[in-house]
Amino acid sequence: MKAPFKFCLNPDCRVAYNARQSSDLGKLSTIGVDGRSTATTILALSTILKLRVDESLEPDAKKLLSFTDNRQDASLQAGHFNDFVEVGLIRSGLYRAMVRLGEVGLRYDELVHHVERALDLPSYLFANDPDLRGPALEETRRALRSVLAYYLYRDLERGWRVTSPNLEQCGLLEFEYMAIDDVANDQTIWEEKNAHAALVAATPKQQKHVIRILLDHLRRSLAVKEDSLNLTYQERISEQSRQRLREPWVMEDARDMVHAGVAWPRVRMDRERQEDVCISPRSNFGQFLRRSDILPDLGERLSLEDTAEIILSLFQCLKPWGLARLNVKVDRRHDRRALTPDEFAKLIESAVSGPPVVWTPGPDRAMMYVLSAWTGYRKKGIGSLTKRSLRLDDDPPTATVAAAYSKRKRQDTQVLHPEAVNRLRVWLETKKDLGPDDLLFPVSGKVPGGTERRTSKMMKLDLERRSNLCRRHPVQRCPRSPKRPKYEPPALTTPRRPGKWCHQWCQTARIAEERVCTKLHRRRR
Repeated sequence: MKAPFKFCLNPDCRVAYNARQSSDLGKLSTIGVDGRSTATTILALSTILKLRVDESLEPDAKKLLSFTDNRQDASLQAGHFNDFVEVGLIRSGLYRAMVRLGEVGLRYDELVHHVERALDLPSYLFANDPDLRGPALEETRRALRSVLAYYLYRDLERGWRVTSPNLEQCGLLEFEYMAIDDVANDQTIWEEKNAHAALVAATPKQQKHVIRILLDHLRRSLAVKEDSLNLTYQERISEQSRQRLREPWVMEDARDMVHAGVAWPRVRMDRERQEDVCISPRSNFGQFLRRSDILPDLGERLSLEDTAEIILSLFQCLKPWGLARLNVKVDRRHDRRALTPDEFAKLIESAVSGPPVVWTPGPDRAMMYVLSAWTGYRKKGIGSLTKRSLRLDDDPPTATVAAAYSKRKRQDTQVLHPEAVNRLRVWLETKKDLGPDDLLFPVSGKVPGGTERRTSKMMKLDLERRSNLCRRHPVQRCPRSPKRPKYEPPALTTPRRPGKWCHQWCQTARIAEERVCTKLHRRRR
């Protein structure tokens, strides 16, 4: 069988791998394939458990001695064993709490209290002072619950421990989401939020399946709103644990703790936080949505643009039910706002009087801007308009885009404003050479007969010509990226050698202090 390993040979497994997973080690290795530290820990633990039930030995003889040739290996093994015991203790407490409750389940706001009750730790195992009583003991237990909450939620992350999978990966724990059935059965929410046609046409069972996969992916990536995973609260947890708890419940530095991430419905960019999750059309979830058996077939395969719209629609529809929180203001790099009437008028004026941009005359660009503003059509919809698509003599006048070019994947008819109609009549007088089926704005390569044009560049240059709306205006730059003043070298005494090297160095480092330049000149002498 040729590498890479693409799917499991067991027909009951139904596991397949895509081209991104090129390494076969993670596909074919089992839990038994582990390192030296894990193997030593498992062997030591198994030996100790057998010694406890061996009645032929005296209690003092039930010991395990280990020898090593250097202190570094001994320290590593001791840390690994302590970590194994800590993880096992937390998971056993969670499992015991779930067994006690049975099929009723456990709510997230009651999780820590039930786990603490299941562990039933005596005070000398966690308190810095085991003789505490009254309010002091209650404050110490509160600090313990904060640490337990952090450990429990941190263990939700999938793949964090390869050789010791969590309870969910072992099939001992299942998660349910509140209101997920209500979202799937409420058809009005998908229509009110103007969701993608594939989501609107999907059955409640398909919608529930997609929502569950998305929420599971966010939870396993720790893109959740939880105080114990927030850096601000983690500093408080660290401080309380240092004051009231003993090892191994002490959090020395909050910066070493795992933080919750933020889910972005876009591609990952430079300098992105490592804990953030970017759900783009090319991500695993985007590829999952484009599978033929996930969403209903609308006549053609979902494109990347359709997948991006579906992902955003999912977040928007989950927000009213409290299953997701959408805040576009957090990402300042993609802060969008609507143009004011004065700014839009300047944009139209700039386009009409401007030169051709990307082989598109100024009046044509102005007409595209007006139609896009009044109808909401996107680039592909505007690029598919013909004279036959416009019914200016009807009451009311309308413009129609075919389902293949509409963002809703259905025939989209919009009523035109009288001002837009008047502009269209005047503009069409200059296009008498066009036939009824010829494209009015051939700017989209996805429309037969059209050519792909950079419409973003058109608007950017039109904005730069009349106003400072663009972020990279050539005259007045954005306040978030101010332009540095031009460096002027200070007046210096004439050195023995030309100061070209010093001048270039100062320009590169942007040093404008005369004493620094003078010192450099002296060194060159």
